Amino acid sequence: MTGKLLKIKNLKILTFGDIHGRSTWKDVIKVVGDADLYVFLGDYVTSRENISEEDQIKNLKELFDWADEMNKYTPGRVVLLRGNHDMEALGYYWAECHPRFYNRYLAKNRDWFLEHTQWVLQIDDVVFSHAGITRRWYEDMCKKYPDITCAEDINNIEPSEMFGFRSSKFSDYYGDSETQPCTWIRPGSLCEYGFPEIRYVVGHTTMPSITEYRKAMIEQYDLADWAKCEVWVCDTLPREYLIIDHGEFIPTKISETTFEN
Repeated sequence: MTGKLLKIKNLKILTFGDIHGRSTWKDVIKVVGDADLYVFLGDYVTSRENISEEDQIKNLKELFDWADEMNKYTPGRVVLLRGNHDMEALGYYWAECHPRFYNRYLAKNRDWFLEHTQWVLQIDDVVFSHAGITRRWYEDMCKKYPDITCAEDINNIEPSEMFGFRSSKFSDYYGDSETQPCTWIRPGSLCEYGFPEIRYVVGHTTMPSITEYRKAMIEQYDLADWAKCEVWVCDTLPREYLIIDHGEFIPTKISETTFEN
């Protein structure tokens, strides 16, 4: 897979995992300051902390308004990716896996949401997506859509069953098969079935802290033969985010006292 001609070594990127209705992204931006790119990995709705539907919708509107304002002056500076919860909230039957509590607003504004979001972002050898891209799923997509020549061409594909948690008869309900799409594959399977030459930045699977999954598996379980791909998992507690500073991956914790200041 190839991507844009941008180079990671020339950029500072602030990456947000699944926000699930949380508004702390605004505080983080105030604390961290300017970045060349801001990347959100999807799953903007379906609260994990009992945030009301109204507050989630308000937060989503504020995020998209801010992104519009930023991109007005520097197009593409804020990238909003799509997650499985977002697809479910839009009302797609093939995305249903959780109770659909927060679909009313997005279902009515499907075109608006799809216009502002995309499936994947690739910069140099780093691929950002909600869950990751396996070799098998990418090959299946290329067979179905011959115009795909690189990862970012997937952004031209309309939502379909290929992005659902059962994208083929070989997929499973857990996200562990090599045919799982970029919205559903789990980091362990991505390590095994992904592209070894790619560095992945994903959300989707909750971790205690941001971690490079391959390195962790090798250090803990000596699984070098199995864990072939570098996978950074960013779905963590709401006050931990990934900064990629000119090629250096920096998991960043921001404390309560930092917000107060």
